[in-house]
Amino acid sequence: MATKTTEEKKTVDTNSKEYWEEKIPYTIPFDRSDNSDVFVAVNGKSYQIQREVEVMLPRNVVEVLENSRRAEYEAYKKRRQLSDEYANDAKKYRV
Repeated sequence: MATKTTEEKKTVDTNSKEYWEEKIPYTIPFDRSDNSDVFVAVNGKSYQIQREVEVMLPRNVVEVLENSRRAEYEAYKKRRQLSDEYANDAKKYRV
């Protein structure tokens, strides 16, 4: 006789305080241009985080760090694009 196992699907309320305060592992990668600790403040709480060390941080702090990382990457891509366009224009107009 075959038996069926039922799995309860756990729903997560991403608007709850408990969800955002849950601690999750996070590591800030090494950066050749800046090897100092990273400072972040969220909702009146401050954190100083050492690079390349896995730490347990509240999910809302990780969200802020990830948003910052994405914004820095987008700015890098835009600078690179503008630099390439300038270089192409300089070649085109022999500047």
